[in-house]
Amino acid sequence: MRPRALLRKALSFINFAAREINCKIVYYGAGLGGKTTNLQVIYQKTAEQQKGKMISLATETERTLFFDFLPALTREWRELRLRIGRRFIEEWNITRHWSLDDPSPFEAVRVLDPAPDYAILDEGKSNLALAFPVFKDVPIVERWAGLIDVTPDAVPVISPVEALPGFYLASGFSGHGFGIGPAAGRLVADLVTGASPIVDPTPFRFERFARGRRSRA
Repeated sequence: MRPRALLRKALSFINFAAREINCKIVYYGAGLGGKTTNLQVIYQKTAEQQKGKMISLATETERTLFFDFLPALTREWRELRLRIGRRFIEEWNITRHWSLDDPSPFEAVRVLDPAPDYAILDEGKSNLALAFPVFKDVPIVERWAGLIDVTPDAVPVISPVEALPGFYLASGFSGHGFGIGPAAGRLVADLVTGASPIVDPTPFRFERFARGRRSRA
């Protein structure tokens, strides 16, 4: 390979006639993690004489989950712990789109049974003993863990889906499903049968997370 050809392969392409430097940057990250939004902000902040046209292939149904949860993250930052473990990597690699003939992620993972975080549980037991010394020598018989389906505003989705007539959702109870399960079940039944709902279903509608209507709660 000639040195000139090698140089063009290894470096950016310089168009002296147009006074432009063309290069390709691979911006890799998790799906719905904010990559497009970051690039849009950079583009908006760049001076007009220093930028060309930006083309985005984002669809109307493509949404950025990170920014949906950002308000809750800023409010509860001191109470949260950011950890990157094996489960984070596994979910990072879960596909977001699949054809109707392919197995969905829900079929691949039938039961979510995460391992307990012993460090957090030990810390909790120590704090319990500090507050109530009678628990200091209580033995631990069993430890278990679970996953919580959380929405950005911590309010469940109990709603029909406008794009799929006849399809109803009851999910995202954010750890409160056991307590409000009976009332939620009644509301779902009312919505499905067309009966007068037991409570106003508006706060629980699925469309509140649509583009342009993200929750600010």
